[in-house]
Amino acid sequence: MLHANLSNLIWKLSEKLRSFVSVDKYHHVIFKLLYISREAHRQGISNDKEMIEFLKKYNKSNSLLSKALNELPQDLIEDTYKRLLNFLNILNQNIKPEEIPHLINENISPVEGFEESTPDSIVQLIKKDLENHKFDSILDIGSGSGSFFMGIKELTKNKEVSAVEINHSYAIDLEIRLDELHTKKTNIFEVDCLRNPLFDLQGYKNKYDIVFSNYPFSFRADKDMYSKFDEVFKDGINFNNQYVNNADWLYISLILNYLNKKGRGYAISSLGVLFRTPDKKFREELLVNEKLLAVIELPGNLFNFTSISTCLMIFGNNTIKKVRMVNGSEIAIKGRRKNEIDVDKLWVILNKDSEISKNIDFAEIANNDYNLLPSRYLTTSNFKLKNPSPLKNVVEETFRGYQITAADLDKMVTNNPNEFDCELLTLSDISEFGVISSNLKKLQLNGKDLSRYYLKDNDILVSSKSTKIKVSLFRQSNHKNVLVTGSIIVVRTNKKKINSGYLALFLQSNVGKELMQSIQSGSVIFNINNSSLEKMDIPLIPFNEQKSIFDDYMVNEEMILNHEKNIKTLREKNESLLSSFFGSNI
Repeated sequence: MLHANLSNLIWKLSEKLRSFVSVDKYHHVIFKLLYISREAHRQGISNDKEMIEFLKKYNKSNSLLSKALNELPQDLIEDTYKRLLNFLNILNQNIKPEEIPHLINENISPVEGFEESTPDSIVQLIKKDLENHKFDSILDIGSGSGSFFMGIKELTKNKEVSAVEINHSYAIDLEIRLDELHTKKTNIFEVDCLRNPLFDLQGYKNKYDIVFSNYPFSFRADKDMYSKFDEVFKDGINFNNQYVNNADWLYISLILNYLNKKGRGYAISSLGVLFRTPDKKFREELLVNEKLLAVIELPGNLFNFTSISTCLMIFGNNTIKKVRMVNGSEIAIKGRRKNEIDVDKLWVILNKDSEISKNIDFAEIANNDYNLLPSRYLTTSNFKLKNPSPLKNVVEETFRGYQITAADLDKMVTNNPNEFDCELLTLSDISEFGVISSNLKKLQLNGKDLSRYYLKDNDILVSSKSTKIKVSLFRQSNHKNVLVTGSIIVVRTNKKKINSGYLALFLQSNVGKELMQSIQSGSVIFNINNSSLEKMDIPLIPFNEQKSIFDDYMVNEEMILNHEKNIKTLREKNESLLSSFFGSNI
């Protein structure tokens, strides 16, 4: 009933707010109206006259209520306060006075659904972890309106609670919510923490027991930001004048620098931070400094504003030199619009070894280019390879194709079938079953030498960036100078060590694809890099057995093709028969 009343209230107020504020500000206004109404009820206000006097009194004070009033659209606050009274009366007609504190303090306020808040199921998972650790102080970096604190409010009693938030309106909402908690002390830092990382000098000196951040995904950063962090911080990550164009590692550095030696840090991030090649040096530093405790891959579609998959990283002093890896991507309660984590189930999995949860040695992570994606190390496969050998032992080289822009491609494409320098093979030219199209684009290179990226007979093609794994064996006889694009990895085998056809068949098999899935990174568009592919084991059986398997397979394929042709011919004969008897319209 409470949710239904809230929904009705939002719609009724939203209709009237259109003239005063943009849609993205509705939740801030409604939230502050709830707070003003609550304070009026606490003061025993019972009629419009008393309400006007109440508003006039507090509008001129230096109170939290005054801050809330000043955040409302000025058109609502006129001398007579009639418009504001109208909104408050609508609110009071739809929400009972005793319900208002609940709406302010719980994560079912109007903020939910509008704000980019932390999903409650993630907060509840962290809360279970916090219940197992003693702490006196907690810091939330990028707090928004305080959804994290509301989710763990029972644990904040008599604790020092601090928050960082750059947005002024969110900071007021946050102050309203924290005002209700029975904390020992509350601090709100309204600051750009990336430009001013020493926002709390005292806190930096004394450190916090718990530091949490659900920082903005895909937030851009620049070299100056990274340089600033190197200037002011000694702990955390030493960037050494290196930087990436995202802010993930700046927020992680803030967590590590404000965290005390026995503390525990939490970061919610998109999966890219776990495997992106430019970020490798920073992931390495996490392990070298022994600061990473666990990585939990979370289900997709948890957030209101994005369906991407995310992860929860847990930081602290790692004395065992192992990282707890958990693949919780399927541990979800499916919803109509968004999903929730099955918190109790994932908590059990987190604390018990299984096929999707175990400790991984630092050394193993280092051997995998410091890739921190849990699914890289966790597999449900029970198969064992015969005489396993790393792929790199049987290849001459592996390389990615040529990265060509759409603009350059438009300049190179020619429609003249007789005058071209090369043909272009893209991932879309390879079918799901590995068949290469016979109708490739023809290019004129205008003197540019791209022969380094031309395919040779029996090269194996593997999709490097795609939603599905594709594998194909290239046969030169049907093509001339085929240029391969950067979305494809070319595996050029050592013909004395392995039969190319056999290797292609293995990579196309369910076992081969499952092994390649284990080295993939990414949640929607999957990536495979050359280095990981070369380290992947393949079954290196005797050469004569390799050839026999491939030859037998090709004989069967030839029979299948012949049968398909025969079936097509028979169908055409039947259609012709029907037409001859019943007319061409049948």
